[in-house]
Amino acid sequence: MGIPKLRIPRLVIHNIPDDITFENAERKILDQNPELNLNAGDLQAKFCYVTKNNRKNLVIEVSSQVRRDLLQTKIKLGWLMCKAHDYVVASRCFKCSRFNHRFRECRGEGTCPLCADRHQKKDCTASPSHTSSSAA
Repeated sequence: MGIPKLRIPRLVIHNIPDDITFENAERKILDQNPELNLNAGDLQAKFCYVTKNNRKNLVIEVSSQVRRDLLQTKIKLGWLMCKAHDYVVASRCFKCSRFNHRFRECRGEGTCPLCADRHQKKDCTASPSHTSSSAA
């Protein structure tokens, strides 16, 4: 086994204007935020998505130094001041309830995500008070 490759940090910029796309985001961020001293190539827009509240967010990849700088400030985009946070997505298996793999790759036993017993969620008989107290 080789040495694992370090991941490039990803940030999500919340509540961006509708005219910002992942194609023009880098240029807009560089132009409107000169105080951040960013250069072309310091960030790379990956994709945009819309939340349940109909707010548009942008996911970008940055270096660790740029990440530190962006997390400590607000980013000007159009007429808005947008906040950035780490973009972390944890995949969870629906079969064994463990993280970092999917159902298709699972080699574990079926486990209930509510009570951690060896049955499916639909067959769970644990009371709601039991499941909420164990999750806390």
